Amino acid sequence: MNSPDTIMPPNLFRGDSDPTGNRKLKSTIIDQQFQTNLINGGVGRVIFEAPLQHLVNEHISIGWEKTHFLSFSEDYHTAFKYGANNLILSIHDRDIQYAEYFNSGTNWDFAILELEPNKIRWNVIRPGLYEGFYSPTLIEFSRLNIEYRILLLNVEEILLSANNANYKQSVEKAKIDKEWLLLPATIKQFNFNQWEYSAILDGSCIKSKKFKSDLS
Repeated sequence: MNSPDTIMPPNLFRGDSDPTGNRKLKSTIIDQQFQTNLINGGVGRVIFEAPLQHLVNEHISIGWEKTHFLSFSEDYHTAFKYGANNLILSIHDRDIQYAEYFNSGTNWDFAILELEPNKIRWNVIRPGLYEGFYSPTLIEFSRLNIEYRILLLNVEEILLSANNANYKQSVEKAKIDKEWLLLPATIKQFNFNQWEYSAILDGSCIKSKKFKSDLS
């Protein structure tokens, strides 16, 4: 699926509890739909109007409330801590305090998602920035008879390439978290003449989902 000179991104993980319920994670995850914060009243055109590094820095440093990105990490434990909303959680405590939730339903506290890079056809736009295509499963995208498009960003590489001292704090944070950002980048028509990114990730690129419950 990938050309011989394509650099494959690493396995990536996302911990998500959707604490405010704005993204309706528990009701949409069953259908392989993953919403970004953009869907809850964000301004879609921002992604086209502002420099990419600026938006990445905004997401990392101060937290972008209506972010277009979904955060992933190369490190499973880092994703677990963010999902559990416990950034000092040890691996030992993680395995004791949280149990796997196997029943269908919504009684779990957070989910761990794993991206499946091998299912995606990758193009390297520049170091740290990948363009990916894959076959969607959500009807709103599959009926278009096109491949679903995402952008995947290595945060550390993207920000370092900007050579901007204002990004130093975000670079250090991204280095610790081994953070990547995924941007759902399939165009969708919202009004008669308005086209924006969908704000919804088609989940056929997700390799696995684990549901965790807090036993404490």
